[in-house]
Amino acid sequence: MKINNEIFMKKVILFILCFFLFSCSGKSEKQSAAELVIKNYFTYLEEGNFEKLNKLRATPLSTDESSSIDCFQSIIITDMNFQENDDGTVQVNVEFDVKHKEDMYSPFNEGLNHTTFELKAVNNEWKVISIGNA
Repeated sequence: MKINNEIFMKKVILFILCFFLFSCSGKSEKQSAAELVIKNYFTYLEEGNFEKLNKLRATPLSTDESSSIDCFQSIIITDMNFQENDDGTVQVNVEFDVKHKEDMYSPFNEGLNHTTFELKAVNNEWKVISIGNA
């Protein structure tokens, strides 16, 4: 009987610790979803994966714009700040470091950049609805 009580108490303590760990992360569910979309966006941009990149956008890029995404050697996110808007959108200010492939260029400068993404839930999926400098 004593062993069962000890096991039960350990499970309760573990549950409480897990609850606090996940509930005190400091980010809302919207912010966590937006963060994942932004990370995936930069990953697909770095890979030059036009098809997957367009799946993250509310309005897909045209095929004319596809050539401009296959120019990155690396893109590293250095900071993200979130703002939840009253209209249900999430604004994300992103700082990132860009390295281009040799003799390739993009709308982003070599080195540190910053831009603002606006995301909105479209059919229960978070999508990029606009990108522009803050």
